[in-house]
Amino acid sequence: GTTGSKTTGGLLAGQTKKWKLNAGDVICYANDDDRQDIAGSRVVSTKPVGVISGNQCANIPEGIPWCDFTAEMELPTTTWGKEYHVPALIDRLYNP
Repeated sequence: GTTGSKTTGGLLAGQTKKWKLNAGDVICYANDDDRQDIAGSRVVSTKPVGVISGNQCANIPEGIPWCDFTAEMELPTTTWGKEYHVPALIDRLYNP
């Protein structure tokens, strides 16, 4: 995150937190204020895990008075820099 960022649990930028999870457990952490950012957080695990990021109120497109919930499954860092081909979706006005 940015230097002034803090999670709702009090974790500051650059700090590390460890959790021990069992199968089916979920960790949810969020920034503490609208003007903070925890993008760039790194998740390391000894077992396979899924990481979903999102925003509960993003203005898409920017400047409109209503907000949208967004969420996406993050790709592992080992896949960064690769090229992925996404097929066109039937009846979709704007394809990926």
